[in-house]
Amino acid sequence: IYPVGYGIKAFDLGGHGRALPLTISNADDVNLTAYAVRGAGKLFVTLINKKHGPGARDAAVTIVADGIARRAQMIVLAAPDDDVAAKTGVTLGGGIIGDDGLWRGKWKTIQANRRGRCILEMPAATAAVLKLDTSRFSRRQRRGPVKRAGHRRQKRIAGTSSANHKSDGTRRWISSFPHQPKT
Repeated sequence: IYPVGYGIKAFDLGGHGRALPLTISNADDVNLTAYAVRGAGKLFVTLINKKHGPGARDAAVTIVADGIARRAQMIVLAAPDDDVAAKTGVTLGGGIIGDDGLWRGKWKTIQANRRGRCILEMPAATAAVLKLDTSRFSRRQRRGPVKRAGHRRQKRIAGTSSANHKSDGTRRWISSFPHQPKT
């Protein structure tokens, strides 16, 4: 299977559903792209760190999603030595796609912190798909918290983000996006 097949499989695993708005703060101008999709009781966030070659750095990414479970699963698309031109050795979720077309990788469980944020490192020249289960929450919880103001209900403002710089030189993006009920 050619390396492009791994990218297609990654988008197949995390690309079914309705696209959601997503905000990224990227003060260091790293070539990082993110997509969010909601479908079948799951929220998928696909991240791509396009930086490669000399001077490419890893990025620390924080996903902020109100009303999401404290557990998530992730797969990483990587090439040996972060070589974007690699023709062999590419893996998705630590496994290969065989000549029979079957993906042999696995989702890795990651824990969100107490505030419900998923923090992960994005090595240079990699992509990741994060899967968060939203099926355990009620419709109100999936919409996100609300504030009462007199007799009217106001949705909490979402879609904000900020950037933090860590002492080791990596960047951290804090992104949040609204949760919308299924239609």
